[in-house]
Amino acid sequence: MAAVIAWDQTLLSFALAAVAAGLAYRGAARVLRLQAARNELRLRRDALEQVLAMMDGAAGDYLRDDSLDYPQREMVELERRTVQAQILFWRDLALQRALQGMNSPATHAAALAVLRETAARLDREAGS
Repeated sequence: MAAVIAWDQTLLSFALAAVAAGLAYRGAARVLRLQAARNELRLRRDALEQVLAMMDGAAGDYLRDDSLDYPQREMVELERRTVQAQILFWRDLALQRALQGMNSPATHAAALAVLRETAARLDREAGS
């Protein structure tokens, strides 16, 4: 009789431990998924911020007024940063087109508006 009671208590303890472990696993997995999503948003926002920051320098001046001398180094750097951002936004075709249009004086104004709108949206998503 004592062996049956001990066996039942062992099974009950095992079941409670399994339930507690399952709940802890689900909670930890949820937290890790949220952290990964926030890190991804932050990485994407930083990539867009780097492209937008280039608009304050010689590359931005040239794209606004193409009669200026072509700033070779800055335009190469802008191209590099836009390609990096395109890699991070590989699922968003509209943003891909906007990033491609950042290097042309004819299309950069519309592309810049799309990038700023996307950066603001990412800020809102990261904040919530």
